Amino acid sequence: MVNPLTDITQRFQSLLSGLAASPESVVGVDIGKSSIKVVQLKKEKGMIVLQTYGEIATGPYADMKAGQLPTLTAEQLQMVITDLVREANVTARTASFSIQASASLLFVLSLPKITDKELETVVPTEARKYIPVPLNEVALDYWPIPEQEYTDTPLQQTKREVLVVAIRKETITEYSNLVRTLGFTSPILEVEVFSAIRSCFYHELQPVVLIDFGASSTRVAVVEYGVVKTFHTINRGSHYFSQTLATSLGISFAEAEALKKEQGMTEGANAEAYAIMNTGMNYIFSEINNVLLEYERTYHRSIAKMVLVGGGSRTKGFYERASTEFRVDVQFGNPFAKANSPEFLKGVLQETGPEFAIALGLALKQLQ
Repeated sequence: MVNPLTDITQRFQSLLSGLAASPESVVGVDIGKSSIKVVQLKKEKGMIVLQTYGEIATGPYADMKAGQLPTLTAEQLQMVITDLVREANVTARTASFSIQASASLLFVLSLPKITDKELETVVPTEARKYIPVPLNEVALDYWPIPEQEYTDTPLQQTKREVLVVAIRKETITEYSNLVRTLGFTSPILEVEVFSAIRSCFYHELQPVVLIDFGASSTRVAVVEYGVVKTFHTINRGSHYFSQTLATSLGISFAEAEALKKEQGMTEGANAEAYAIMNTGMNYIFSEINNVLLEYERTYHRSIAKMVLVGGGSRTKGFYERASTEFRVDVQFGNPFAKANSPEFLKGVLQETGPEFAIALGLALKQLQ
Protein backbone atom coordinates (compact mmCIF):
# COMPACT_ATOMS: atom_id res chain seq x y z
CA MET A 1 0.00 0.00 0.00
CA VAL A 2 1.32 3.44 -0.94
CA ASN A 3 1.98 5.77 1.96
CA PRO A 4 -0.28 8.79 1.20
CA LEU A 5 2.23 11.23 2.70
CA THR A 6 5.04 9.84 0.52
CA ASP A 7 2.78 9.87 -2.53
CA ILE A 8 1.81 13.52 -1.99
CA THR A 9 5.44 14.51 -1.40
CA GLN A 10 6.57 12.81 -4.62
CA ARG A 11 3.71 14.42 -6.57
CA PHE A 12 4.65 17.88 -5.33
CA GLN A 13 8.41 17.55 -5.78
CA SER A 14 7.94 16.18 -9.30
CA LEU A 15 6.10 19.37 -10.18
CA LEU A 16 9.08 21.44 -9.12
CA SER A 17 11.89 19.32 -10.55
CA GLY A 18 13.43 20.54 -13.76
CA LEU A 19 11.65 23.88 -13.73
CA ALA A 20 13.77 26.85 -14.72
CA ALA A 21 12.47 29.26 -12.12
CA SER A 22 14.66 32.25 -11.51
CA PRO A 23 16.09 32.41 -7.98
CA GLU A 24 14.55 35.88 -7.93
CA SER A 25 11.07 34.33 -8.16
CA VAL A 26 9.30 33.98 -4.84
CA VAL A 27 5.85 32.80 -3.79
CA GLY A 28 3.57 33.78 -0.93
CA VAL A 29 1.22 31.08 0.37
CA ASP A 30 -1.78 32.29 2.37
CA ILE A 31 -3.25 29.31 4.23
CA GLY A 32 -6.79 30.34 5.09
CA LYS A 33 -9.64 28.36 6.61
CA SER A 34 -11.88 28.18 3.53
CA SER A 35 -9.27 28.61 0.81
CA ILE A 36 -5.55 28.81 0.11
CA LYS A 37 -4.09 31.50 -2.12
CA VAL A 38 -0.72 31.94 -3.81
CA VAL A 39 1.03 34.88 -5.47
CA GLN A 40 4.33 34.50 -7.31
CA LEU A 41 6.50 37.56 -7.92
CA LYS A 42 9.95 38.17 -9.35
CA LYS A 43 12.39 41.03 -9.63
CA GLU A 44 13.21 42.08 -13.15
CA LYS A 45 15.44 45.08 -13.90
CA GLY A 46 14.83 46.36 -10.39
CA MET A 47 11.04 46.15 -10.69
CA ILE A 48 8.64 43.73 -9.00
CA VAL A 49 6.64 41.73 -11.56
CA LEU A 50 3.55 39.58 -11.01
CA GLN A 51 4.12 36.13 -12.53
CA THR A 52 1.08 34.19 -11.39
CA TYR A 53 -1.59 33.96 -8.72
CA GLY A 54 -4.35 31.54 -7.79
CA GLU A 55 -6.82 30.31 -5.21
CA ILE A 56 -8.34 26.96 -4.31
CA ALA A 57 -11.19 26.10 -1.91
CA THR A 58 -10.32 23.71 0.92
CA GLY A 59 -13.85 22.38 1.54
CA PRO A 60 -13.95 19.78 -1.24
CA TYR A 61 -10.80 18.13 0.13
CA ALA A 62 -12.77 17.17 3.25
CA ASP A 63 -16.01 16.29 1.43
CA MET A 64 -17.50 19.69 2.22
CA LYS A 65 -18.76 22.56 0.10
CA ALA A 66 -16.62 25.43 -1.13
CA GLY A 67 -16.83 28.22 1.46
CA GLN A 68 -17.08 25.87 4.44
CA LEU A 69 -14.35 25.60 7.05
CA PRO A 70 -12.85 22.10 7.13
CA THR A 71 -10.25 20.87 9.58
CA LEU A 72 -7.70 19.39 7.22
CA THR A 73 -5.20 16.69 8.06
CA ALA A 74 -1.55 17.29 7.18
CA GLU A 75 -1.94 15.03 4.16
CA GLN A 76 -5.05 16.87 2.94
CA LEU A 77 -3.38 20.27 3.37
CA GLN A 78 -0.36 19.11 1.40
CA MET A 79 -2.65 17.85 -1.36
CA VAL A 80 -4.49 21.21 -1.55
CA ILE A 81 -1.22 23.15 -1.90
CA THR A 82 0.12 20.62 -4.42
CA ASP A 83 -2.94 21.05 -6.61
CA LEU A 84 -2.87 24.82 -6.29
CA VAL A 85 0.80 24.97 -7.26
CA ARG A 86 0.07 22.94 -10.37
CA GLU A 87 -3.07 24.85 -11.39
CA ALA A 88 -1.49 28.27 -10.82
CA ASN A 89 1.73 27.20 -12.55
CA VAL A 90 3.86 28.20 -9.57
CA THR A 91 7.55 27.61 -10.27
CA ALA A 92 9.26 29.42 -7.39
CA ARG A 93 10.90 27.32 -4.69
CA THR A 94 11.46 30.18 -2.25
CA ALA A 95 8.28 30.71 -0.23
CA SER A 96 6.69 32.56 2.66
CA PHE A 97 3.72 31.07 4.53
CA SER A 98 1.08 32.87 6.58
CA ILE A 99 0.29 31.97 10.16
CA GLN A 100 -3.38 32.53 10.89
CA ALA A 101 -4.44 34.99 13.58
CA SER A 102 -6.22 32.13 15.36
CA ALA A 103 -2.86 30.39 15.81
CA SER A 104 -1.10 33.44 17.22
CA LEU A 105 -1.51 36.15 19.84
CA LEU A 106 -0.60 39.78 19.16
CA PHE A 107 -0.77 42.59 21.72
CA VAL A 108 0.92 45.79 22.85
CA LEU A 109 2.50 46.06 26.29
CA SER A 110 2.63 49.45 27.95
CA LEU A 111 5.67 49.42 30.23
CA PRO A 112 7.56 51.92 32.36
CA LYS A 113 10.47 53.63 30.61
CA ILE A 114 13.20 50.99 30.76
CA THR A 115 16.29 50.13 28.73
CA ASP A 116 16.45 47.64 25.87
CA LYS A 117 18.43 45.30 28.11
CA GLU A 118 15.74 45.37 30.78
CA LEU A 119 13.10 44.52 28.17
CA GLU A 120 14.65 41.04 27.82
CA THR A 121 13.44 40.07 31.28
CA VAL A 122 10.44 42.38 31.72
CA VAL A 123 8.62 41.49 28.47
CA PRO A 124 8.30 37.73 29.16
CA THR A 125 7.16 38.44 32.71
CA GLU A 126 4.49 40.92 31.62
CA ALA A 127 3.47 38.92 28.54
CA ARG A 128 2.63 35.95 30.78
CA LYS A 129 -0.46 37.87 31.93
CA TYR A 130 -1.86 37.83 28.37
CA ILE A 131 -0.87 34.33 27.24
CA PRO A 132 -3.26 31.54 28.32
CA VAL A 133 -0.66 28.75 28.08
CA PRO A 134 2.74 28.23 29.76
CA LEU A 135 5.49 30.39 28.22
CA ASN A 136 7.60 27.34 27.45
CA GLU A 137 4.91 26.29 24.96
CA VAL A 138 5.16 29.46 22.85
CA ALA A 139 7.73 31.24 20.74
CA LEU A 140 7.77 34.85 21.90
CA ASP A 141 9.03 37.81 19.90
CA TYR A 142 8.73 41.54 20.50
CA TRP A 143 9.60 44.90 18.97
CA PRO A 144 9.95 48.14 20.96
CA ILE A 145 7.77 50.81 19.36
CA PRO A 146 9.99 53.87 18.70
CA GLU A 147 9.01 56.80 20.90
CA GLN A 148 8.75 59.16 17.97
CA GLU A 149 5.86 57.10 16.68
CA TYR A 150 3.61 58.47 19.41
CA THR A 151 5.18 61.78 20.32
CA ASP A 152 1.80 63.50 20.59
CA THR A 153 0.30 61.09 23.11
CA PRO A 154 0.21 61.06 26.92
CA LEU A 155 2.28 57.85 26.86
CA GLN A 156 5.36 59.74 25.68
CA GLN A 157 6.51 60.97 29.05
CA THR A 158 6.02 57.95 31.29
CA LYS A 159 5.57 54.79 29.20
CA ARG A 160 7.34 52.62 26.68
CA GLU A 161 5.32 50.45 24.32
CA VAL A 162 6.31 47.04 23.02
CA LEU A 163 4.55 45.00 20.33
CA VAL A 164 4.51 41.32 21.32
CA VAL A 165 3.73 38.27 19.17
CA ALA A 166 3.32 34.79 20.65
CA ILE A 167 2.94 31.63 18.56
CA ARG A 168 2.59 28.12 19.90
CA LYS A 169 5.73 26.08 19.26
CA GLU A 170 3.48 23.23 18.19
CA THR A 171 2.10 25.42 15.39
CA ILE A 172 5.58 26.36 14.20
CA THR A 173 6.59 22.70 14.13
CA GLU A 174 3.51 21.80 12.08
CA TYR A 175 4.22 24.55 9.56
CA SER A 176 7.91 23.66 9.37
CA ASN A 177 7.06 20.02 8.68
CA LEU A 178 4.58 21.07 6.00
CA VAL A 179 7.08 23.32 4.23
CA ARG A 180 9.83 20.71 4.40
CA THR A 181 7.53 18.02 3.03
CA LEU A 182 6.44 20.22 0.15
CA GLY A 183 10.03 20.85 -0.87
CA PHE A 184 10.22 24.64 -0.63
CA THR A 185 13.54 26.25 0.30
CA SER A 186 14.32 29.14 2.65
CA PRO A 187 10.78 29.25 4.05
CA ILE A 188 9.59 32.24 6.09
CA LEU A 189 6.59 32.17 8.43
CA GLU A 190 4.71 35.38 9.19
CA VAL A 191 1.55 36.32 11.06
CA GLU A 192 -0.94 37.34 8.38
CA VAL A 193 -1.67 40.88 9.58
CA PHE A 194 1.93 41.98 8.88
CA SER A 195 1.70 40.60 5.34
CA ALA A 196 -1.52 42.54 4.66
CA ILE A 197 0.02 45.76 5.96
CA ARG A 198 3.08 45.30 3.73
CA SER A 199 0.99 44.82 0.61
CA CYS A 200 -1.66 47.50 1.11
CA PHE A 201 -0.03 50.32 3.09
CA TYR A 202 2.39 52.96 1.87
CA HIS A 203 3.74 55.78 4.04
CA GLU A 204 0.61 56.93 5.84
CA LEU A 205 1.35 59.58 8.45
CA GLN A 206 -2.01 59.30 10.20
CA PRO A 207 -3.55 56.28 11.99
CA VAL A 208 -5.11 53.79 9.58
CA VAL A 209 -7.35 50.85 10.49
CA LEU A 210 -7.02 47.60 8.58
CA ILE A 211 -10.19 45.47 8.42
CA ASP A 212 -9.48 41.91 7.28
CA PHE A 213 -12.90 40.32 6.75
CA GLY A 214 -12.04 36.66 6.28
CA ALA A 215 -14.00 33.44 6.22
CA SER A 216 -13.67 32.45 9.88
CA SER A 217 -13.15 35.82 11.57
CA THR A 218 -12.70 39.56 11.12
CA ARG A 219 -9.38 41.05 12.18
CA VAL A 220 -9.02 44.70 13.17
CA ALA A 221 -5.60 46.37 13.35
CA VAL A 222 -4.91 50.04 13.98
CA VAL A 223 -1.62 50.93 12.31
CA GLU A 224 0.39 54.08 12.87
CA TYR A 225 3.63 54.80 10.99
CA GLY A 226 3.60 51.17 9.89
CA VAL A 227 3.39 49.90 13.49
CA VAL A 228 0.47 47.84 14.81
CA LYS A 229 -0.82 49.74 17.83
CA THR A 230 -4.03 47.76 18.43
CA PHE A 231 -5.13 44.32 17.22
CA HIS A 232 -8.43 42.56 17.82
CA THR A 233 -10.11 39.46 16.38
CA ILE A 234 -13.89 39.26 15.98
CA ASN A 235 -14.98 35.64 15.83
CA ARG A 236 -17.38 36.16 12.96
CA GLY A 237 -16.47 36.06 9.29
CA SER A 238 -18.15 35.51 5.95
CA HIS A 239 -18.77 31.82 6.69
CA TYR A 240 -20.93 32.82 9.68
CA PHE A 241 -23.35 34.63 7.36
CA SER A 242 -23.68 31.71 4.95
CA GLN A 243 -24.24 29.28 7.81
CA THR A 244 -26.77 31.54 9.51
CA LEU A 245 -28.68 32.07 6.26
CA ALA A 246 -28.77 28.32 5.66
CA THR A 247 -30.05 27.57 9.17
CA SER A 248 -32.56 30.42 9.38
CA LEU A 249 -34.02 30.01 5.88
CA GLY A 250 -33.89 26.21 5.80
CA ILE A 251 -31.75 26.08 2.66
CA SER A 252 -28.51 24.28 1.80
CA PHE A 253 -25.15 25.85 2.51
CA ALA A 254 -24.46 26.14 -1.22
CA GLU A 255 -27.75 28.01 -1.73
CA ALA A 256 -26.99 30.28 1.23
CA GLU A 257 -23.51 31.02 -0.14
CA ALA A 258 -25.01 31.96 -3.50
CA LEU A 259 -27.67 34.15 -1.85
CA LYS A 260 -25.04 35.94 0.23
CA LYS A 261 -22.98 36.71 -2.86
CA GLU A 262 -25.99 37.80 -4.92
CA GLN A 263 -27.76 40.01 -2.38
CA GLY A 264 -25.17 40.74 0.29
CA MET A 265 -26.14 43.58 2.59
CA THR A 266 -28.45 45.24 0.10
CA GLU A 267 -32.23 45.28 0.36
CA GLY A 268 -32.83 42.83 -2.45
CA ALA A 269 -35.73 40.52 -3.16
CA ASN A 270 -35.27 38.47 0.02
CA ALA A 271 -36.18 40.71 2.98
CA GLU A 272 -35.52 37.96 5.52
CA ALA A 273 -32.01 37.40 4.18
CA TYR A 274 -31.34 41.13 4.40
CA ALA A 275 -32.48 41.21 8.04
CA ILE A 276 -30.21 38.27 8.90
CA MET A 277 -27.19 39.85 7.19
CA ASN A 278 -27.89 43.22 8.73
CA THR A 279 -28.09 41.80 12.26
CA GLY A 280 -24.78 40.01 11.85
CA MET A 281 -23.09 43.06 10.40
CA ASN A 282 -24.39 45.23 13.24
CA TYR A 283 -22.42 43.06 15.66
CA ILE A 284 -19.21 43.22 13.61
CA PHE A 285 -19.41 46.98 13.13
CA SER A 286 -20.15 47.47 16.82
CA GLU A 287 -17.02 45.50 17.72
CA ILE A 288 -14.92 47.47 15.23
CA ASN A 289 -16.26 50.71 16.67
CA ASN A 290 -15.30 49.61 20.19
CA VAL A 291 -11.74 48.99 19.03
CA LEU A 292 -11.51 52.41 17.41
CA LEU A 293 -12.97 54.22 20.40
CA GLU A 294 -10.54 52.50 22.75
CA TYR A 295 -7.62 53.46 20.50
CA GLU A 296 -8.72 57.09 20.33
CA ARG A 297 -9.19 57.25 24.11
CA THR A 298 -5.74 55.81 24.71
CA TYR A 299 -3.74 57.74 22.14
CA HIS A 300 -5.85 60.86 21.61
CA ARG A 301 -5.58 60.44 17.84
CA SER A 302 -8.34 59.96 15.27
CA ILE A 303 -8.47 57.34 12.55
CA ALA A 304 -7.78 58.91 9.16
CA LYS A 305 -8.49 55.99 6.83
CA MET A 306 -9.90 52.46 6.71
CA VAL A 307 -8.47 49.78 4.40
CA LEU A 308 -10.62 46.72 3.61
CA VAL A 309 -9.08 43.35 2.73
CA GLY A 310 -10.22 39.72 2.80
CA GLY A 311 -12.80 38.03 0.61
CA GLY A 312 -15.66 39.09 2.87
CA SER A 313 -14.89 42.76 2.26
CA ARG A 314 -16.19 42.31 -1.29
CA THR A 315 -19.66 41.38 0.03
CA LYS A 316 -22.18 43.56 -1.77
CA GLY A 317 -23.02 46.60 0.34
CA PHE A 318 -20.18 46.13 2.86
CA TYR A 319 -18.12 49.05 1.54
CA GLU A 320 -21.11 51.41 1.56
CA ARG A 321 -22.09 50.36 5.07
CA ALA A 322 -18.55 50.88 6.37
CA SER A 323 -18.34 54.33 4.77
CA THR A 324 -21.58 55.38 6.42
CA GLU A 325 -20.84 53.77 9.78
CA PHE A 326 -17.36 55.20 10.37
CA ARG A 327 -17.34 58.38 8.29
CA VAL A 328 -13.69 58.08 7.30
CA ASP A 329 -11.97 57.54 3.98
CA VAL A 330 -12.74 53.85 3.25
CA GLN A 331 -10.69 52.09 0.57
CA PHE A 332 -10.29 48.56 -0.70
CA GLY A 333 -6.77 47.23 -0.37
CA ASN A 334 -5.05 47.11 -3.77
CA PRO A 335 -1.99 44.90 -3.24
CA PHE A 336 -1.44 44.15 -6.92
CA ALA A 337 -0.65 47.84 -7.42
CA LYS A 338 2.76 47.05 -5.94
CA ALA A 339 3.64 44.72 -8.82
CA ASN A 340 3.85 45.26 -12.57
CA SER A 341 1.28 43.28 -14.53
CA PRO A 342 -0.26 43.28 -18.03
CA GLU A 343 -2.51 46.27 -18.63
CA PHE A 344 -5.51 44.10 -19.58
CA LEU A 345 -5.42 42.50 -16.11
CA LYS A 346 -5.50 45.75 -14.13
CA GLY A 347 -9.26 45.81 -13.63
CA VAL A 348 -9.48 42.16 -12.61
CA LEU A 349 -6.54 42.47 -10.22
CA GLN A 350 -8.00 45.56 -8.56
CA GLU A 351 -11.33 43.76 -8.08
CA THR A 352 -9.81 40.61 -6.61
CA GLY A 353 -6.95 42.38 -4.81
CA PRO A 354 -8.44 42.40 -1.28
CA GLU A 355 -8.54 38.59 -1.30
CA PHE A 356 -4.83 38.33 -2.15
CA ALA A 357 -3.46 40.97 0.23
CA ILE A 358 -1.82 38.43 2.54
CA ALA A 359 -0.38 36.20 -0.20
CA LEU A 360 1.14 39.15 -2.06
CA GLY A 361 2.49 40.66 1.14
CA LEU A 362 4.19 37.33 1.95
CA ALA A 363 5.88 37.28 -1.47
CA LEU A 364 6.97 40.92 -1.10
CA LYS A 365 8.70 40.06 2.18
CA GLN A 366 11.14 37.82 0.28
CA LEU A 367 11.97 40.57 -2.23
CA GLN A 368 12.61 43.38 0.25
